[in-house]
Amino acid sequence: MFEDYSSAKRESFASETHTHIADTKKESNTSQQPPPEKTKATWLFAIHQALKHQGVDADKLFEAHEVSLSSFKNSLAPVPKATINQIWQDAVQLTQNDAFGLSLIKYFNLPYLNSLASLAQASRDIEQALQALEKYHCLVTDNVAIKVLCENEIKICIMNKSTGETWLPEDIEIAFALILQYGASLPAEEIKPLLLTLTRKQPDNLEHYSRVFSCPIEFDATEAAIYFAKDALHYPIPSANGALFSQFEKLLDERLPAVSQRHAISSLKDRTALYLKSLSDTRLPGLQETAAHFCMSASCFKKHLQAEGSSFQQIADQIRKEYALALLAKLDKSLKEIAYELGFANSSALNRAFKRWTGENPKEYREIHFKPPAPESTA
Repeated sequence: MFEDYSSAKRESFASETHTHIADTKKESNTSQQPPPEKTKATWLFAIHQALKHQGVDADKLFEAHEVSLSSFKNSLAPVPKATINQIWQDAVQLTQNDAFGLSLIKYFNLPYLNSLASLAQASRDIEQALQALEKYHCLVTDNVAIKVLCENEIKICIMNKSTGETWLPEDIEIAFALILQYGASLPAEEIKPLLLTLTRKQPDNLEHYSRVFSCPIEFDATEAAIYFAKDALHYPIPSANGALFSQFEKLLDERLPAVSQRHAISSLKDRTALYLKSLSDTRLPGLQETAAHFCMSASCFKKHLQAEGSSFQQIADQIRKEYALALLAKLDKSLKEIAYELGFANSSALNRAFKRWTGENPKEYREIHFKPPAPESTA
């Protein structure tokens, strides 16, 4: 079975690669493509271990994707996120378990995860531990953003911070499971979640989710969040140790600037613009598809952008304007072609949009700003 599977995967990979190369060479692609999204090899090691535990020949699956664990020096080595996604999705198919991701939790081996857990154990109370989580989680995974809100309840929100390769819903679920695993054991008092909301569709293997989270779960929700009673905020942590807390805080602080510098763009507005510009096609995706990339519903996505004084329409219009100006400079392209490449229904729609952006119609703008040079005199 695996020989057929491996051959099929290689053929599929070759076909996808050929298509991808052809797509990225499109003349309409006026933006420079960013490097592939990277994550850490610990995901590969965890998937491999989880598959072996479930009796699946993990080596054959990895071989089908031309991946060898022996080629990585350690679990912190960078790996293209696209590779993780492909192996992960195939692992779900092979195990026939759409909750496969939750089985990875016990196989993660990240130094900064252990350091962050130790910092939490040395914290004064749950509030201080949550402050540490919000500040230092980027050392464990710098591709999701974690926000802690304390109003009527403790609410921990997680969203996709990535601007490139799509992150699977399971990435966020695993983050919640790790928070619960480490957090529940901190205080002497029992701490259980009140509710978990996920943006993904309800899985078939619902029992595994119920077993891991032990609380009501809402799927197809507007945002990914886990809720706890507000009283838990001031639960003391028996293992609190001020001196030890300071040591781990100093250790993590030393590492934080490097990660912060790599991911200085934190606003959803800027991340959305980067994501749209990273695509190989000038025909931009709509609101729904873009929101899904950041693991949010359209309404929640709009709400977050509104809080930043922006909107998806404003961001998309600015990018379309930049693309339109670049395409107008190519004098061999007709307005009809440009309208199609930008995703407009016709050149009239392009005219209306362009006049809104610049105060001029595209034909006039081209004649004024991109006038072809006069032919040289032969006299």
